[in-house]
Amino acid sequence: MDIELLYLLIILGVFWLTAAKFKLPIGLAMMLSALAGIIAFSVAHPYQFIHIPRHLVDGSFGYIEPVITIAAAMLFMKFIAAAGALEAFNVMVLEAFHKRPTILLIIFMLLLMFPAMITGSSVTSIVSAGALVVPTLLAMGVPKRETAAIIVSGSIFGMIAPPINLPVMIIADIVDMPYIGFTLPLLILTVPLAIFSVLFLGRRHVKNIDIERIKEKVSFTIKDEVTPLVYLPFIILIVLMVIINVFPTWLPPLGLPLVFLMPAVLALVVGKRFNFMKTSKQAVYSALPVMGILFGVGMFIQALTLTGARGYVVYNIMSLGQITLGNHPIFLYLGSMTLIPLFGALSPFGSASVFGGPYVIVLLFLNPIIVASALSLLTGVGDFIPPSVVALHSQQILELERYTPVLKKLIVPIIVTIAYTMLYMILLGLYW
Repeated sequence: MDIELLYLLIILGVFWLTAAKFKLPIGLAMMLSALAGIIAFSVAHPYQFIHIPRHLVDGSFGYIEPVITIAAAMLFMKFIAAAGALEAFNVMVLEAFHKRPTILLIIFMLLLMFPAMITGSSVTSIVSAGALVVPTLLAMGVPKRETAAIIVSGSIFGMIAPPINLPVMIIADIVDMPYIGFTLPLLILTVPLAIFSVLFLGRRHVKNIDIERIKEKVSFTIKDEVTPLVYLPFIILIVLMVIINVFPTWLPPLGLPLVFLMPAVLALVVGKRFNFMKTSKQAVYSALPVMGILFGVGMFIQALTLTGARGYVVYNIMSLGQITLGNHPIFLYLGSMTLIPLFGALSPFGSASVFGGPYVIVLLFLNPIIVASALSLLTGVGDFIPPSVVALHSQQILELERYTPVLKKLIVPIIVTIAYTMLYMILLGLYW
């Protein structure tokens, strides 16, 4: 057995044991698996024992910029929610489109996606926007299983949509590619799938919407408590994002943390009054799991690199790329459709860190931005499958005994997502 393979099995084995068996937080599981790999390497190279703390610290700071961005984005998310913007938007949409269920469902899907889009965390969408949308969908007549499937889909597609896509950031960092130019490709990748999923799962259940019945389940008093100015932070955020991506010379380099913090501060004065310190603490506390995952991913990649396991994975994936059918590495495509989502069930970030970089390197004959975007969604597909945290939260919020009935409802969206992603990667990758 190759020594690099042994190190890889140790790292992945400890990760699986701690994450799947002992249910430890993903960030902690990644740190422990990295530590196990580095210790195993140090047994064969004793001079490395003294460097174990350095490797862990070096790895943990590999994603310090995304960590700061996520903290700022979570502050923005919590501030506009406390100000009443999400609640007011939910009521406004219901009043405007209750006679147009197709448009209403699409807007609700975008609302579900929004928290994950700006924080990079799928769970954020379920616990924030999901808490608003679930009572409304149930009141509209959507069954519990389909409602759970909708919020799972929205949270996952939101995690992959721009502006914050953590799997793509991880992949881009591994191959030394800047996180630039992903906005439009990621929108093309996620928005059509999100619209298809919500209409497939919910449209047949909402043919006739009774607004009075919905008012019994959803409070409409928020529209009397806030003014339209409550939407101003969100509008300013969109404007800043557009300027940064479309007209970058119009403003000095602000950085994403500042782009989120500026409109977040405005939320203090345009909506309902809330406790600044308490809400800030809640925001940081909510961001800690995702920040911990990024610290863990950094250590994980450091261990893979130090032990040679990362090179081993790259070499073997490149070997798969030698088997072609019509100039296309068919086994490479089949591997991406199966290995990446299955490993993503434990952690999309872990899947991106192990397989993302090597696949981008091997598929250099395709546009790397398109390939990285497609691979990020394949890692996200793993979140549809237990024991993912998203599956657990959706089951809890709908008070379902088992997740299996929800997964059955998601079979068609999952198949369509994988098929669309592969066509997107191959066709758009060739001609973008």
